[in-house]
Amino acid sequence: MPDKYIITSKVPQKIRVTSSDIGFHQLHLHWKKDKLPALQIDMTYLVDTTQRQYTVNNKMLRKILHDYPYTSTKQRIIETYPKEFTFHYEILHEKVVPIILVDSSDINDNFMLKNQIQLNHQKVKIFGNKTLLDSINYVYTKPILDTNITENKNIKLALDINPRLKTDLNEVTAIIKIERTTEKSLEIPINIINVPQGTIVRIFPSVAKVTFMVGLSHYKKITAQDFSLTLDYLQLQSTTDNDITKGKLNISTKHPFVKSIRLSPNEVDYVIEQ
Repeated sequence: MPDKYIITSKVPQKIRVTSSDIGFHQLHLHWKKDKLPALQIDMTYLVDTTQRQYTVNNKMLRKILHDYPYTSTKQRIIETYPKEFTFHYEILHEKVVPIILVDSSDINDNFMLKNQIQLNHQKVKIFGNKTLLDSINYVYTKPILDTNITENKNIKLALDINPRLKTDLNEVTAIIKIERTTEKSLEIPINIINVPQGTIVRIFPSVAKVTFMVGLSHYKKITAQDFSLTLDYLQLQSTTDNDITKGKLNISTKHPFVKSIRLSPNEVDYVIEQ
């Protein structure tokens, strides 16, 4: 059945066939009757009609049975029931949407991702009712649930598809590449933020040491510019002249291949001068 069509009416679940053949082959079919493979009806060349219906007539049915793998060259089809059948179908609208990975995996502490997890397909074509398609802008994968990952992996993931939709693919492969980590330290200047005009905040020290774990291939790429180290005035307590108080530092990074960040010191002395 082409992807853009969907059957909307019932079709026979079984075809009863009366045939003649040599006794042993008939007996063999009788033994196998509950394990016989399904009949394959090729709808690849289904032609659009205004009636949106298709009839498998008796001639077509006999041809399908003639090509059935369990039919012998000497077997003669006498009768089928039903002799023919008709089903109704609808033409589906289609839309291409991005696939979003759901990652619930856990990597061993001695490793981290070498690069972002990749999917072998970035988009999927979905088919369905136009109203339903208009409400869908992306499709999620089923989550990666592997834990304590210590080696590169290719993981097959089903797509989380609304049962009223058809798709041109049912699963994707998540490509996970990891590497060992090492420790790195940097000295980063402290930036004081949200200071009112006319106010001066003096701090000591003016830099802090940031220590973190990074993948081996990213070690030389990580610089102080990858971090934001701030002291927020809005979180400070008011001080009188020469009154020294400690303020907590805030460290952040947008770099995806850094983890286990530690800060020394994590507080600085400050004085507010009006």
